[in-house]
Amino acid sequence: MRIEFTYFYPFSGAENSFIYLLAAVLFLLAVASFIKSKFDMLNPSFIYCVCMAGFCMLAALYTEEWDLPMHYNTAGIMIVMSVLFLLGSHMAEYCCLTAKDTLLKKECEVSRGFFISWPIWIFFIVLLLSFAYLSYTEFLTAASRVTTETEFTKILKPFINGLAHQQIIMSRWNS
Repeated sequence: MRIEFTYFYPFSGAENSFIYLLAAVLFLLAVASFIKSKFDMLNPSFIYCVCMAGFCMLAALYTEEWDLPMHYNTAGIMIVMSVLFLLGSHMAEYCCLTAKDTLLKKECEVSRGFFISWPIWIFFIVLLLSFAYLSYTEFLTAASRVTTETEFTKILKPFINGLAHQQIIMSRWNS
């Protein structure tokens, strides 16, 4: 019998899980990338690190219900990819700063970007909220076919099992 080495002991059956530490490291890499890119939210390394940190925080919240193992090789790949994205953005910035070619210098110039007016933002937010509402009502309708529960956390597992065993047919997914 071997003893697993972990930084944070999980709440359930995943013996080799250190998802909390991974989420913290990815969050710190996201903050470092955000600061290094001069607070540019469209920097690819920042976007990648924020997404991965968010996914890890979500997985950390549901480790007990999902019985989710996080292996060292998966965490290593996520950290290495975040560091590579960060190094790639540093290399691109270095190339732009040291460019001697006039054509390359012209491509490296920072443009102001574009501005989207408030009515368009409000339209897209309303559109997004309506899509979210329609998806949620379709989820509740489909979940009512396999369970009579009303609490979201109790609906989720039978719903996923119903999708996996093809007891539930979603109108938009299976067309």
